[in-house]
Amino acid sequence: MPRYGEDVRVLIAGCGYVGTTLGLNLLAAGHTVAALRRSEASLAALGALGFEPICADLTQPASLRNVRADWDWVVQCTAPAHPDVDTYETAYLESARTLLAWVDRVALRAFLFTSSTSVYGQEDGSWITESSPAEPSSATARVLVRAEHEVLAASSSGLPTRILRVAGIYGPDRNRIAALRRGEGIPGDRRHYVNMIHRDDVASAMVRVLERGASGGIYHASDGTPVLRGEFLAWLAHQLGIEPPPAVAFRTTAGARMGGHKRLCIDRLRHELGWEPRFPSFREGYAALLHAA
Repeated sequence: MPRYGEDVRVLIAGCGYVGTTLGLNLLAAGHTVAALRRSEASLAALGALGFEPICADLTQPASLRNVRADWDWVVQCTAPAHPDVDTYETAYLESARTLLAWVDRVALRAFLFTSSTSVYGQEDGSWITESSPAEPSSATARVLVRAEHEVLAASSSGLPTRILRVAGIYGPDRNRIAALRRGEGIPGDRRHYVNMIHRDDVASAMVRVLERGASGGIYHASDGTPVLRGEFLAWLAHQLGIEPPPAVAFRTTAGARMGGHKRLCIDRLRHELGWEPRFPSFREGYAALLHAA
């Protein structure tokens, strides 16, 4: 765990919606933060914010040949551009293998792999802990499980790795408000539970797992307040002064699916690591978004 006032050197691979927020928080705390992306254009914008830009392709290990590997923390929060199996394998599995083989084992204090709670295939509304079976029914989520196995195997060989399984992320520019205002139908069974977390809380959970997480540990990132999809949409529609949106069928693409029907327990993150979400339910999170609009 870093000492107070210490400069921690952090590499964020896949510095997008959540990774940028994480990086800005770390920069504000006085740490050195590098952003690794394939696009030079996106890196230019991150460089202007204070990130050290690193242009590399994790599917091409040779592109890292001249990049320093002695980071204290390495965070993989890559994301697929398309919801198909091949893209998932590139974004998660190949990228994890490249990073795990590249990092300096002596310098590394923590490697964090951001996964998804879609690895759970439960459909009965039950409470899920990190010890529950990760047996997804979708092909894309099975790729995530394979990538997780690679990360855990690295932990067994001495790398201080940990996994954060993240629930459905919402926040500025990524939420249901505009769709409801346009009167669009929202897919998914209204009788099923959904698990959500605000983008800012994902970032704070990542820091806590990096600081205090156990090597080989798996943690859930959610607000801890599952809600029936119908209840959530009815509440949000009421706040907007409109009728609840119509239900529409969910169209699968290459094995993608809705998030099942389960309730996520966050006791491990909350009680073992002392983390609490700033937005303990969708009500507080969406109220902040509506206030800022």
